[in-house]
Amino acid sequence: MQFSQAGLLVGIDRGATLVDPRLAFFSLGGNGLENVRTRVPFINGPFAMMIAKIGYCYAMAEYGDDYFDATDIRALLMGTRDDVYNFVGNAENPERLSTWHLRGLYFRRRAEWLTVLVHLFASCHSQQGTNICNPYEVVVGRAL
Repeated sequence: MQFSQAGLLVGIDRGATLVDPRLAFFSLGGNGLENVRTRVPFINGPFAMMIAKIGYCYAMAEYGDDYFDATDIRALLMGTRDDVYNFVGNAENPERLSTWHLRGLYFRRRAEWLTVLVHLFASCHSQQGTNICNPYEVVVGRAL
């Protein structure tokens, strides 16, 4: 699932409703896995909330709460606000990231914001063998 950029990064209130979703497919390759398909009903929000939790937990584990103001994302995670797409989106441009591990987490400073890039299934890169991807980007708070 691919999203637009997080609303806080582009100055647009994206709210809690996914608009214009894009699906991305990748091949796990290997013995007979090329033709595996699945269908699941789309429920708006839980996947983006999972990405937000991953980004927030990583930022807290690495920096603690002295490095950035996490008040707003905490309110989102605690359910007192529901505008998940203001905090979660995809990176604006494709990134060249490591494919050595199952997942990758990276910090970015975007103007006043501290963000975390969340690269799921990093070792499952494109068939061309490139490590260029469009990871999720979570706005974890204002950098202090």
